[in-house]
Amino acid sequence: METNLLSNYLISAPRRLLYRALLSRAYWYVTLIFFQFLLFCILLRYSAHFISSGVFFRGLACAGISGLILLLLTKAKPFAKHLGMLDLRDRTTIASLGLTLCIVFLVILPVTVDRSVSVFLLSYLQNSEGESAAKDQLSRALREVYVDTYDAAGRRMEEQKQIGNVKEMVPGQFNLTARGTLFVRLSRAISSFFRLDQRYVNPETSRSGGEERGSY
Repeated sequence: METNLLSNYLISAPRRLLYRALLSRAYWYVTLIFFQFLLFCILLRYSAHFISSGVFFRGLACAGISGLILLLLTKAKPFAKHLGMLDLRDRTTIASLGLTLCIVFLVILPVTVDRSVSVFLLSYLQNSEGESAAKDQLSRALREVYVDTYDAAGRRMEEQKQIGNVKEMVPGQFNLTARGTLFVRLSRAISSFFRLDQRYVNPETSRSGGEERGSY
């Protein structure tokens, strides 16, 4: 009886050590990914003072910087001695997972809040102090405030210039580049495949004799 108990203990001991190692590794994965995400949020909040591009590209830069800082910190001696169980592959995986989390968060929340027409309209209603607004009033606010006062077109064209999708031949006059043409074709293919609203990738223009319309 005692022999069987001793045998079971000796067999289960390596298993317990394995579970303990897995739990310890999972702990550091979660902790370091959370640290990278927290660092990303801090960088994104304060980066507007020294990065002038739009929130999306600023966010991508902050996500990359946070991942790089994480890799450098985990190699530093004060931290490396506590992370001996994590090799280079583990640390690269952690940084990659953290980068993915940061980008997904960036697109779902900050970029949506910054660019969404829906958020603007809801905020407009909120600022109306409880008064209702007719559809025509909302449309007028969208044109006069969001498009004209806040220069929605100019803001987006400036972003597209930075990407390289358009070039400004003379001040205020834009032309599509080869990269921009490729992007439009890709956007139309994605829109067609997922059965999205085709008006936003094939908008009517003044040259085609229709009213201009599209997504702001």
